[in-house]
Amino acid sequence: MLNNEKGILGIVIAILVVVVIILVGGGLYLKSREQLHSVMPTNNLAPLVSQDQSQQPNYEAIMRSLGCNSQSSCMQICQQPENASKCQSVFQQFGGSNGNINPNTETDFAIAGNNGNTTTASLPSCPSSNGLFDHLPTDSNAYTSVEPLGHMNGQHVLPDQADHVYINLVKDSSGKFFQLTNVYAPGNITLIQVAKKSDYIGNSNVIDYLLEFSPCKSVIFTYDHIQNLNSKIISALAGQTPICQKGGVHTDCTYQDLSIKLSSGEKIGTAGGPTTFTDAFDFGAADVRTKPLAFIDTSPTYETGVTASSYLHAVCPLDYFKDSLKSALYSKLTIKNVGANGIPQCGTTMQDKAGTLQGNWYHQGSSQNYQGLNIQGSLAFAHSNLDPTVGVLSSGSDLLPSTDLGAQILFTPTNSGYINREPSQIIPDGHVYCFDGPIAQGGTGEEGHVDLQLIDTSTLKIAYGSGACLTTPTLTNPLTYSR
Repeated sequence: MLNNEKGILGIVIAILVVVVIILVGGGLYLKSREQLHSVMPTNNLAPLVSQDQSQQPNYEAIMRSLGCNSQSSCMQICQQPENASKCQSVFQQFGGSNGNINPNTETDFAIAGNNGNTTTASLPSCPSSNGLFDHLPTDSNAYTSVEPLGHMNGQHVLPDQADHVYINLVKDSSGKFFQLTNVYAPGNITLIQVAKKSDYIGNSNVIDYLLEFSPCKSVIFTYDHIQNLNSKIISALAGQTPICQKGGVHTDCTYQDLSIKLSSGEKIGTAGGPTTFTDAFDFGAADVRTKPLAFIDTSPTYETGVTASSYLHAVCPLDYFKDSLKSALYSKLTIKNVGANGIPQCGTTMQDKAGTLQGNWYHQGSSQNYQGLNIQGSLAFAHSNLDPTVGVLSSGSDLLPSTDLGAQILFTPTNSGYINREPSQIIPDGHVYCFDGPIAQGGTGEEGHVDLQLIDTSTLKIAYGSGACLTTPTLTNPLTYSR
């Protein structure tokens, strides 16, 4: 009997020991998870930036110790609770107020551009001032104007797809084409990636190039729609094997990990001319020293715009010229009512406002894809980059009828009622709202409207109908968008 009692007592003690281990282990796990979430954004990885090296740990060494070298790989590793303490310093964000550059910050491990280019790590550190460039991107008499960031037109549905300004070209003497224009290196730069793009337009195979370059490790710049590359670039590409992707009539061949040095003012190639279909070339920039743009939803897996996974750090490229050239470029910006609805002179790629209708939304269940982007399932309620007093309903073809993957309705925002209401004033209040106008800029031109209801801060019900809004909007057979 005594032996049986001892046996039972031993079993009870063993069970208690196991329970204690589980409770202690669980507590440590939860504490680790809390530490992880306290330093890690819930929607994306913060830029891997540091302050002065004498004061801050070596983030490159930390990343190596974790076994990661990119945002996605670090995110996966840092989701493991045992790495929380190491990840804390990696995820620590540094930057000036209101997104301005902190002059004491610098990347230890450059992640600009496509976040994987080995060349960027060997570039010099960026100076604290922004005056990196001393040469205009093209001749002063070759362009008429500069369109700000955040262009929404046709298949450019979201403002962050246009993370670049447009250098609008002069028409030639015939008035039929846009003048063949030289494009120059704006400063002493290193060309780190070239994408050769081929499209069949009618019966013609039109080829142009997207170039990524940088003067220093924390910033990336892009030129797009460039042709007739100079002989130095062509010779360097001849010895490289590109990675090619083809979809329909479109082919991209990307030359990565380049290190082609170009001097300030050196001709890179041309834009415009009778053999092209473009009236402008794109000029984009990203600076990982800036605080991430406050997008509500960064979960969509596709990358927007030309600066790819650095879209959270899109900036105005004009700000990186020396003062006299910056002033000349700013004087060409085609924007009215600067500052209305918080839109600066050079535009913005981010117009999300938490708790309201304004900003980017994504159609749930949409699987359509065009060149890596789910344009058809995207939606934005925003303000025009040309006149921010004008409202823009910008949608892919999941919602609005379109001949170009997407279309826009322009409207004049009102401050009362339920029709064409200012998007930043619409909250989850149980009401149905309506927006109407001609479906233009990639649309059919017909009069159309959308009825919608903001169910909560992350769920939107919306439906399209022909004609103008009803006096009392109603919602029938809506699609669901979220963020």
